[in-house]
Amino acid sequence: MDNKSKHKIIDKLKNALTDRLDSSPPPPIPKDLYQPIEQALDLEFAQIFIKNGGKFIYNDTVNEFIINLEQLVQQRNWEHLFCEDATLTPIFDRYKIPYSLSSSRQTPMSVSISSCQSLIARTGSILINNQAPNGRSASIRSHTQIMSSFGPTPAPPCSSSVTL
Repeated sequence: MDNKSKHKIIDKLKNALTDRLDSSPPPPIPKDLYQPIEQALDLEFAQIFIKNGGKFIYNDTVNEFIINLEQLVQQRNWEHLFCEDATLTPIFDRYKIPYSLSSSRQTPMSVSISSCQSLIARTGSILINNQAPNGRSASIRSHTQIMSSFGPTPAPPCSSSVTL
């Protein structure tokens, strides 16, 4: 096959793909895709998160968080708590919670703890920043992953953050 014929075929394929993409309209998005959330977002998140198989402990204060964490460590006989999270390590230092900084990405961890970017109430999902230390890699490298969420999360419902 000569070069000229080859280019003709490639041009025809490009045009066919472009025409096909331009001619098909996007599928309609139903306005009632998500029903309004009737309860508090943190309660909605917890219920769906638990339904999805997660374990959830609600803490009103940092003191409650520390007490519950210490109880978990004792009940589960966890020897090493790994944390590289700059939000949590000062709290652990202040309350004298022993933790280790994982120095090698190859080091296996039994329990790791990190903070999350947001809790998504509608789906019971946790948004993790993979650029943060101990972000997504911690869930891959550790048997147990503890996620901490401080501040004004869960995220608002989709209908108020996305215009349809």
